[in-house]
Amino acid sequence: MRNVGADDLRKGWSEGFEKNAKDQLPALKDRIAMLNGWMGDVKTGERLTFIHQPGTGLQVDVNGAVKGTIKGDDFAKAFLAIWLGADPPNPEIKAGLLGGACG
Repeated sequence: MRNVGADDLRKGWSEGFEKNAKDQLPALKDRIAMLNGWMGDVKTGERLTFIHQPGTGLQVDVNGAVKGTIKGDDFAKAFLAIWLGADPPNPEIKAGLLGGACG
């Protein structure tokens, strides 16, 4: 929706994992680093797509190009918890993703 620098994306992922998957961080650390390594600056109109493939993990696409799949349903669940967990970036995003009003 807007320009976001790679450092801001990486910081956001790290904070989201810390808030919503704190107990799992040791097991997720290397995979979070992999995700962060795939992030570059995202310009307005570009798209990040994340597809949970049960039994496989989380496929990461950056502007239509598949970067790869981060293995493990535990990673995919922790990643989705960034927005759908107990402490999302803001409640309106969580509500909107769950079919409610976005605020």
